[in-house]
Amino acid sequence: MTLQISLKKGFSMVKNMKNTDYRKYLYGATIIFILAAILIIFLYAPVPINPGERGTYTDPEGQVHYVSTDAQWANYVYSFYIAYFHIAIALTSYMAFLLVMIFSILYLRDGEQKWDLKAAASAEVGVIFAGLTLISGSIWAKAAWGHYWPPGDIRLNTSLVLFFIYIAYLMVRQAVDMPEKRARLSAVFGIIGFISVPISFMSIRIWSATNHPTVLGPGGGGITGSAIIIPMLLNIVAFFLLCISLIIYKTDNVTLQEELIAAKQKKGV
Repeated sequence: MTLQISLKKGFSMVKNMKNTDYRKYLYGATIIFILAAILIIFLYAPVPINPGERGTYTDPEGQVHYVSTDAQWANYVYSFYIAYFHIAIALTSYMAFLLVMIFSILYLRDGEQKWDLKAAASAEVGVIFAGLTLISGSIWAKAAWGHYWPPGDIRLNTSLVLFFIYIAYLMVRQAVDMPEKRARLSAVFGIIGFISVPISFMSIRIWSATNHPTVLGPGGGGITGSAIIIPMLLNIVAFFLLCISLIIYKTDNVTLQEELIAAKQKKGV
């Protein structure tokens, strides 16, 4: 009996060590990829999207002049560098919300609390990235079109709706006290709410937006060639790893809190 207990403790310690090592490797890889992505963008990567031709006009004397000053044109061109971050952050938010849907389906199938905790953690991280998408998109819009929120920008508008949908998801979780009821209601919300993700992604194609560049897929805005694709993919991988790391970290914290609460209740504290 004593030998059996010792073996169980030994296996448990080995398992915990493996989990700890796994997280260390993941967090280390995340830091390396983020640093590499930043360095390659600022030191190597070209402007990712074709900014188009610089506008000109002809004065009464027949001389051709540029519409914008050299400083204005340079600011416009270099504003497209934010696309490396903006696109990666937006895709990462979509991935986080996809995980919310997957974990919600798994919870409804299995009824295990771990899936509900992972769905909640994914939603919180996704909301952070969705907010960063709105901020970076607004900064890009200001530099490119002179407005932080261009009238009729369907991508920004649908991204804002997406952001509010998952804010509502988190509010629902806070409003319901009963754990099982909260988990079931949140799971249904997380599955239905995912409809807003493909709508946001396809919005500029569905509504034929002209002021927002289509940078992925048919009719893209110039993302071609390894000099652009490699930094873009590196940045996407870096943010995906960051998203997964944050979800795991958040899930571990919530799980630990739940275990502490359960231990206190068991002891009658």
